[in-house]
Amino acid sequence: MAYADTIREEQATFTTTANLIDGLLIQNGQETLAGTVSTTSITYVDAGLSVVRTTAASAVVIGLAIFGASVASTGHAMYAGLSVDSTSSPSIIIEFYPQLGYTDGRQEIITIPYIFTGLSAGSHTFRLLWKVDNGATAYMTNRNLLIFAGVSS
Repeated sequence: MAYADTIREEQATFTTTANLIDGLLIQNGQETLAGTVSTTSITYVDAGLSVVRTTAASAVVIGLAIFGASVASTGHAMYAGLSVDSTSSPSIIIEFYPQLGYTDGRQEIITIPYIFTGLSAGSHTFRLLWKVDNGATAYMTNRNLLIFAGVSS
């Protein structure tokens, strides 16, 4: 199976999961961006995905990001995470060493789940942030961000 087919299957699973969870929680938000972006940043930058949700005080919010990832050089780590109300500091950080060689189509499919708790009542912006080791270029493809805001606990 080609990597593109694997990414399409993961996106289908993402949508199915969204539809199932949607019935259990009050509201959801989803943003999906096709295509590829790259970064050489060694500090966290926005990956271009954001979802805004209004929550009650102490609401439980589930975040899920899925994307394809690769780096252009050997031995470099890529970092990604989900944030709430921040463009530079993720609430969760995942470090990984994705496949090399975006140019030949090899991509690792990365999934980042996170449960946000303790939020104040009001509007919150959830983002996918990322960075790469010094001297490397990282690529992110077919980015998906899904946010489910539940009832207050």
